[in-house]
Amino acid sequence: MKHPNNSQSRTKTTGRKAQLPAKEINHRFLKAAKGYLASATKTELKQSLKAQGLAMNDSNIERLRELCIERVQIEKDCQTLRLCRRRGMTPEAVKAMNTRYAYVTTRKVLLNGKPYQLPQGTPQERLNTLRRKTIASEAKSIFRYGAAGGSSMRITYAMSAAEVRYEVIMDSNRNTYRGSFKNWLAREDHHHICVPADWRMRVERRGLANLAGLMTLDARQLECPDSIMLYAATWARQGRGFEVATERGFIAISQSAHFHAATAEAAVAGIRRKLKLRGSNAMQLSVDAFITRFAGVDCEVSIDDAQESGSCLYGILSWCEQVGIDPERKQVSLTEVLSGFRQLPQVEVRRAVLHAVRRQRKERQTKTHRQAG
Repeated sequence: MKHPNNSQSRTKTTGRKAQLPAKEINHRFLKAAKGYLASATKTELKQSLKAQGLAMNDSNIERLRELCIERVQIEKDCQTLRLCRRRGMTPEAVKAMNTRYAYVTTRKVLLNGKPYQLPQGTPQERLNTLRRKTIASEAKSIFRYGAAGGSSMRITYAMSAAEVRYEVIMDSNRNTYRGSFKNWLAREDHHHICVPADWRMRVERRGLANLAGLMTLDARQLECPDSIMLYAATWARQGRGFEVATERGFIAISQSAHFHAATAEAAVAGIRRKLKLRGSNAMQLSVDAFITRFAGVDCEVSIDDAQESGSCLYGILSWCEQVGIDPERKQVSLTEVLSGFRQLPQVEVRRAVLHAVRRQRKERQTKTHRQAG
């Protein structure tokens, strides 16, 4: 019996290569496009196709080039969206600009639709610039600044608490005025502020920078009971003219009220007295309504009234100098106090006025009873 021919019994296989799934082909094309730009040469694209096991025909090369162009555009869109979130701009505003202005890689970013040059210098230099700008801006908003002959503001950093200070050096020149006023004397004010380098952290972010016209230069928190925050601090207050006085003591703060004193015990006692005197309806009136209510009252206000109503002496002196009232006067008319209150309205002034009015009414009632008896 003859055995069947092996060549006839075997199934004939075709020499055609098995077709890859479409998903696998797309994945290989994406891997081939990775790392290549739209300007890649034909040889580079062929090598990338060969590395992924794809045919190096013209149709595949053209498809790979289109994928490279699409990938680059997607990366640009992602950068544009990140830039929009960071700068608060619309994508249309970014796309309308030239591409070379739209990326941080060219050291330019977009601000309000316009190219903006990034600040020069190292991060530490930019931080020092921000510190000086913040301190100078706070000082200019509180104290008198800008004499006719010129002004300057110098910021230095203290290495110890004893170095913290605010001083103003007055000078003059005869080169400011022209014409018929030539050679007239013009005053200059030069401000020097010495504060800790971390003033923004120690003072500003705690809300202590400006407390009723007193600029806090340094503050170190101490332990204190009864929900009172107590600080060993150094502050500056307005003096006569351009003068600024530096004071050292303690600041007690509670429920948005504050009290400056030379000792910790006096500061705590003062803040408690100030909180106890709260609650009058007149404290809720607007500035104009408060002035109108007490404009016709014939009364004298003294520093004692301000202190007895809970205000600290340092704040009283600073407010008087800022509104042009001589603090050495024993008593001031209520009309003059209300005029200063319109210029610089402070809660402490309201308390002093209310205390003075109540004191005068009580004195008149006592006098009437004595006369009647």
